[in-house]
Amino acid sequence: MNFTNRGHTAKCIHTAIAPYIDATVHEQALENVGSWLDAEGDTVGRMLAQTNQRKAGCALKALYQLHLRPDSTAEDLRCLLGDAKVHFEILLETFRTFPNHFEPQNAWSLPGCDGFEQQVCWSGARIEENLATVRHALTD
Repeated sequence: MNFTNRGHTAKCIHTAIAPYIDATVHEQALENVGSWLDAEGDTVGRMLAQTNQRKAGCALKALYQLHLRPDSTAEDLRCLLGDAKVHFEILLETFRTFPNHFEPQNAWSLPGCDGFEQQVCWSGARIEENLATVRHALTD
């Protein structure tokens, strides 16, 4: 499943980093990762739990654990973004392989939430945008 086209992804990268004029591309990418985790991390975590996606769940957990110390260097930030890239790639691959008509289960083996397919598409697109932003930062 492809969530966005390349032209849209490039536009999203520039839109996402526009507010951070004085920040480096690496700092902007890190800010985007943090904002995504704050806004969507819990939702993605629930989706992964409902579908028993352990590897992707570990990748999401690893994203939450990425931190920079106050005395970190630009190279430390670049390494952190390299780690984030790997974790986003795992998440994106997982979201791309969800079947079109997947029926998730909740903890009581009852059908999961309505609109699951829409959540997969939305979250997959946001994961793809974040991965593109991180890749862009790493090529700078």
